[in-house]
Amino acid sequence: MFKGIALPLCLMVGLTQPAMAAPLTEGILGNFIGSWAISGKIRGNDTVNSAEVRPQFDGAFIEIHIKDPAGRSPYEARVFLGEAADGAIVAHWLDGTGGGSSRTLGHGRVVGDTIELRFSYPEGELRDRLEYDRARDRWRLHIEMGPEDQPKVFADWFFGRAKPQ
Repeated sequence: MFKGIALPLCLMVGLTQPAMAAPLTEGILGNFIGSWAISGKIRGNDTVNSAEVRPQFDGAFIEIHIKDPAGRSPYEARVFLGEAADGAIVAHWLDGTGGGSSRTLGHGRVVGDTIELRFSYPEGELRDRLEYDRARDRWRLHIEMGPEDQPKVFADWFFGRAKPQ
């Protein structure tokens, strides 16, 4: 039908392109761009990871690429955060566990220096809170699961600026 031409889906089906929000780099997530050393816990176990955070698609998305810098853990993730014109945040969390765990989009909002996201899986909800500490120029990602009145911590990570090598 459109041999050799890459068109946005909205143009292929005759829709107008939706209004885009300002690039995410102009908001709080602009402070997240760069290289990060991650320390903290997943399910109570100590973890060390790294992250590269970059704007994608002219700032329409922020990509967070997480992996173990020493290769000790096979876990790797790419998280894409985007913002709709109404300020809603959408999160695509893609990781090495495969398509099953990536089938659910996260939804949320920016409130001050915090981004709160909810991922509603059939097995239960994950609640992500990504918080920027301006004084220390660091981020905290706190992920809870289970009922809100009896939450269980899934992950608690701190992102500090990586030292140049």
